[in-house]
Amino acid sequence: MKKRANSETGELLTEGQEVRFNLTVEGTPRRIGVELEQQILRIVAEAISNAVRHASPTDVTAHVIYRDDVIRVQVRDNGHGFDVESVRDRSHRGLGLTSMNDRAQKTHGSLTLVSAPGSGTSVQFEVPYVRRA
Repeated sequence: MKKRANSETGELLTEGQEVRFNLTVEGTPRRIGVELEQQILRIVAEAISNAVRHASPTDVTAHVIYRDDVIRVQVRDNGHGFDVESVRDRSHRGLGLTSMNDRAQKTHGSLTLVSAPGSGTSVQFEVPYVRRA
């Protein structure tokens, strides 16, 4: 996955806002395939967009971690957060969270959402790395 693409996505989505965006990458980036890369970028974009639109953060950070067997992407913000239990029921969930969950399932990955009122939000997406011959 291209660091530049994630960085540009974050900068574009926070442009004109009073929000600092930072991207960090840990491990050795590797090719993951166009489809998976697009799904990851869309999850990252939605997490950043949700933070900017709903949480009034001053900082949003995306952290990409490459391990031998998984790729993990975490987007954190220091916004006002929310009660996660109130959005567990799909009928009360916004389209952004539904879309991120659907994308995670499509890639055989998992999506974890952690938030609480007054403590920001963390969206973590983890997908198994499948080596291609």
